[in-house]
Amino acid sequence: MRLAAWLDGVAAALEARLPAALAAAERAWDQADRLRLLDAELLAEREALQLGPPRDASAAAQAEAQLVAMAIGVATGWLELFERRLATLLRLRTRQGQPILDGDRPFLDPAPGLRKLAQHLRGSGGLR
Repeated sequence: MRLAAWLDGVAAALEARLPAALAAAERAWDQADRLRLLDAELLAEREALQLGPPRDASAAAQAEAQLVAMAIGVATGWLELFERRLATLLRLRTRQGQPILDGDRPFLDPAPGLRKLAQHLRGSGGLR
């Protein structure tokens, strides 16, 4: 369940930081490239989750650790792509006069998708 808790923490960080970053970017969209969604605490927990089991752990524990690492890799890659493309998205959306965060498009608002994944992991007895 640590993975689900980490995903919830990432979603909470997004929900806390993104609206202010978007508001600031409306005034200076070129500053959006400075946004970093994962703080030191989330990065440290990510590293701890990726350590995996000891070498003498069961095959099931090792397989689960690989799945955790893949899930973290996907979530981290998604966030890094979001961070890299945010300035471009802001320019396009601001010109069109449409909101960035609408909850229905996971690339533009990743927090709800991360929360759904965390909820699924909890409900299925999920990974770690």
